This record gives sequence, structure tokens and C-alpha cells, in this order.
Amino acid sequence: MFVGPWTHTNFTGDSPNINFGIAAASGVMNGLGDLSRLHIDWFDAVLKNRPEHLRRVPSVLLYVMGENQWRGCQELPSPAGERSWYFGCDGLRSPESGANGIAIHVRTALLSEDGGARVTG
Repeated sequence: MFVGPWTHTNFTGDSPNINFGIAAASGVMNGLGDLSRLHIDWFDAVLKNRPEHLRRVPSVLLYVMGENQWRGCQELPSPAGERSWYFGCDGLRSPESGANGIAIHVRTALLSEDGGARVTG
């Protein structure tokens, strides 16, 4: 599983408000090759029974925003906390409810220095 700082249509690691750097781009993927190549390797491993195609790829590859680096894990960290965000009609989010806004609940998990999950608040 790959979780990167991308939108549904932009895999560059660059958004209108923030640039996560070249390491976030899907063409780099932590030195493992581009995202399309990794997709092909996964299909080969699973559908053609060629597990050697994924030996160098961790089971989970997460891009940690703020640290601007990739972290590999054997499994996806369990959500370590829950945080409510409220979205207003203006499209902005806030930790406090307001008139005409909607609430969503976001489960959060971040990786600690040793690669384990820690509560984020």
C-alpha cells in the first residue's frame, strides 16, 4: 500500500499551497522507481505469482508530511487517535463547530522515530 501526498489527479507532490519536494513525487517513490513501475511489480507478484518483484518494497509505504520523507512498515499503523474537524460553507476547516458547517471525524496515526504509531491528538 502506498500513501503519498497526492491528489486524485496530481502525483507530483506539489499542490497550490504547498510543495512537498521532489521526494514526494510519484516518479521517485523513495528510490524504488516510479509509481507505475511499482504497480506493474505488484501485479506481477500477485497475478503472476512472482513475489521476487516486491522483495525490495515494504508492505506499506507512507509519506510522512512535516518530515517530508517516506517510511516503510510491515503493516498499516492502527489509528491512534480521533480528531473532529468542522468544515464551513467557505470551505475552510476549524477544530470548532460553526453555523452551517459539517463535521467529520478523522482518525489519525503518525509514525514515531522507531516506526510505531503514536497518538496525534
